Amino acid sequence: MDLKIEGRLIQKLALQTGNGKNGEWRKQEFVIETDDAFPKKICANLWSDRISQLDPIAIDEKIAVYFNLESREFNGKWYTDVRAWRIEKVTQPPVSGTPQQLPNSAQQQPPAPQPTPDPLPAPQYGNDDTSLGAPDNDGLPF
Repeated sequence: MDLKIEGRLIQKLALQTGNGKNGEWRKQEFVIETDDAFPKKICANLWSDRISQLDPIAIDEKIAVYFNLESREFNGKWYTDVRAWRIEKVTQPPVSGTPQQLPNSAQQQPPAPQPTPDPLPAPQYGNDDTSLGAPDNDGLPF
């Protein structure tokens, strides 16, 4: 499962190292904050040689993090890792002060106004049939 999220780098946590059954390991955790209407903070981690991807990125820079989610069980509890495998800086497109001009062939004239149709006559309710007695003019449809 490959996922991507964009946000601002808000914190780099301390590098963690250790020795395991497969040899020495290194892990770097970092926190990003999304730009959603309700921003979320997400702590992700990089392992071994992927840690160097975080070095050129400064705090408050906008980044894209590609990651996998991984869960494991330990002593009856489940733990989930956000394991990053690629980090990229997100470049913002330059904001131009003047709108781009379209070529004359691409510019369109506004459509000509269409005539409005005549409104339908209002429905007439009541019973004008006098064969059942007096006409019913109370305005109800029944």
